[in-house]
Amino acid sequence: MHKISKATRDRWPAVKWMALLIASPSFACAAEHLPWSGCYVGVQAAAVRSQSDDWTPQSSGGAYTGQTLGGHAARGGAGGLQAGCNAQVGERFVVGVQADHLRVNAAGQHDSARETGVAYHSNVRALTSITGRAGYLMQPDLLGYAKAGVVIEHGHQWATTTQLGTAYTASGARAGWTVGLGAEALLARHWSGFLEVNFHRWGTRSIAVAPQVAGLPPAMIRITQSGTAVRAGLNYRF
Repeated sequence: MHKISKATRDRWPAVKWMALLIASPSFACAAEHLPWSGCYVGVQAAAVRSQSDDWTPQSSGGAYTGQTLGGHAARGGAGGLQAGCNAQVGERFVVGVQADHLRVNAAGQHDSARETGVAYHSNVRALTSITGRAGYLMQPDLLGYAKAGVVIEHGHQWATTTQLGTAYTASGARAGWTVGLGAEALLARHWSGFLEVNFHRWGTRSIAVAPQVAGLPPAMIRITQSGTAVRAGLNYRF
């Protein structure tokens, strides 16, 4: 290790105190006993389920306005990146914040509960979340944690008929809240792995769907959305 000369330490008191701190046993002990403090980046894979319930027309004058036409789940896989920072508090507690983004390939559909020859479809293209978490060290290298924050779903909805094909479409982003539970283990000096389950809620909202066939009027439909994501990944800690 490079040594700081005595002349430099005497000339610059701050350098002297820094050298003494780094060389002290307490500094090494802190680094050894607070291994969860610091920032990280990583990759993850996930199994995603997005539930769309109570597809209900809102346009005035429609045959089934205000009546639910059913619902379905969009299921699929995802992969993405995450980055965050942790602070270890004492020997047992860890708090932190994380941002992540998943590219998703999940799709689903259902036949209308009231209309003949009509089906409703959705897919999920991406999930972005910002969460805080708090955890407890069950062992020095094993963290159990809970998390909560904001989640944004990027998706697409559309309606088809046997006669017209794709009749209406809509797409966009929707913000909601998320909570989750997980566990993370230190695998090596700079590496950790995690497994967690997240629960998402976007509530109920009305969506403007654009007609895709000449002669069809603009329409509104109300959908209630929720979802889950089971995630596993690796973090590089620095």
